[in-house]
Amino acid sequence: DSEHTAEEVRRLRREVAQLRMDRDILKKSDGLLRQGVVVRYRFIERERVHYPVTVLCRLLAVSRSSYSAWRLGRKSAHAWKSAIIGAHSRDLYAR
Repeated sequence: DSEHTAEEVRRLRREVAQLRMDRDILKKSDGLLRQGVVVRYRFIERERVHYPVTVLCRLLAVSRSSYSAWRLGRKSAHAWKSAIIGAHSRDLYAR
């Protein structure tokens, strides 16, 4: 039926647009996945005017909340946990 076909074409066009955006972001971010997380955050900060932050975070394998915490100058939950574990470890080894 033509209505079903038209809906399928619209769905496929949205999917192609998403895939093109993903491809463009990955081309621009060449090698960033091998870099530290702060380098990826800086890339997201530069590109957020061109692409949705959620997409950038997904493609660069960082959580949106960690990026937001970095942007606001706060530590992420993971960073806090790591700091606490590190402090406890240093305390144990100091004994």
